[in-house]
Amino acid sequence: MPADNHVHSEWSYDTTGEASMTGACQRALDVGVPAIAFTEHLDFTRWGANDPGAAAGLEPRRRNQIRPLDVPGYLAAVEECRQRFPDLRILSGVETGEAHLFASSADAVVGRNRFDRILGSLHAVPLRGRLVGLPAMFGLFGPDEVLRRYFAELTRLVEGSGLFQVLAHLDFPRRYWPASAGPYEEKEFEA
Repeated sequence: MPADNHVHSEWSYDTTGEASMTGACQRALDVGVPAIAFTEHLDFTRWGANDPGAAAGLEPRRRNQIRPLDVPGYLAAVEECRQRFPDLRILSGVETGEAHLFASSADAVVGRNRFDRILGSLHAVPLRGRLVGLPAMFGLFGPDEVLRRYFAELTRLVEGSGLFQVLAHLDFPRRYWPASAGPYEEKEFEA
């Protein structure tokens, strides 16, 4: 059984009340998963000094739901789980959203802490001077155009950030694919 390398717990702002780091560890042991990486969201709603997005004049995402990761609390919870579940390999980590645009902010958090795994992800793309979340993009453009814009920005993320080790959920827009567009055909976007 492979490791689960992209897990969110109660420490990520977008999880439900049922999310539990200890529950995820127990479930991993129950089904035979040898290792788990808690890669909690490291997203920002304000530009920090020297963030490229600020220099580009972009307005950051306006999501009230996004909140800063309590890194000391999160790392203490990871350590507690390591003590409680010695037969499970437990990795700490973050999923940095738009790391190429929030480079300075993300670097500051990652540089002050020791994480085992750092993921890079793209949940929003620049549009008309601001960052727009992928669900909203489907309300503005047809599905093919959303994917084209997403993959173009994903390329900029990969080329513009050396912070992360793993690119997370390359097919993120697929979660919001409208049923009216028919089935999502990955081969249509391979290029």
